[in-house]
Amino acid sequence: MEAALVAKILGVVFAIAIAMQGNRPSEDDWRWLDQFRQAALDALMPITGKRLVEYRSYRDLYHDVQERYFTIAYADGPGYDRNRLIATVVVPKGQSIQQQLLNLHMKDLEASFDSLISKVVVRQYVLTTEKCPAIRARLDALSKLTILLPERDVIILHPVVHRMIIDLGVMRLDATIDDQNNSLVRWAAQTLEALVQCTAG
Repeated sequence: MEAALVAKILGVVFAIAIAMQGNRPSEDDWRWLDQFRQAALDALMPITGKRLVEYRSYRDLYHDVQERYFTIAYADGPGYDRNRLIATVVVPKGQSIQQQLLNLHMKDLEASFDSLISKVVVRQYVLTTEKCPAIRARLDALSKLTILLPERDVIILHPVVHRMIIDLGVMRLDATIDDQNNSLVRWAAQTLEALVQCTAG
């Protein structure tokens, strides 16, 4: 009786192990994600260079880390009015964009990227200065920011990649930053937090 129970337990454990192995990405799955990662981010979190601020972050090796994204621009209308700003925030719903895309690919290996990216779920929020005064406050904080160049001899393994374009007229900055302690990265994190708080209202 005891031996039969042990055999039954071992059988269940073996079945679970096989099921778990079947859900693990293969080398081909990882290569597929590497091939389409940038296209997925560009489709759902576009960096166009046509706004005052554009920010996106992601981590490639750790694909389960949620991507982060926001933009700040002048609202439509005549002139450039700092009291008429608009911010857009995009956040993955549930799992990260990369994880969702990988899962969808593994379920249907023959599906095209275009058909799969349309199934990735994100939330998009559009905020105005009327609803979210933090937009103007964070832009003012940016204009007072001291920006330091990073050390050249520091190597960071598999960092969070922070992509940012800032165009304030008198200055244009296009940067990819790996240093979490960089003043621009800290500003972006604080700004995103402030904007997300506005979405809760």
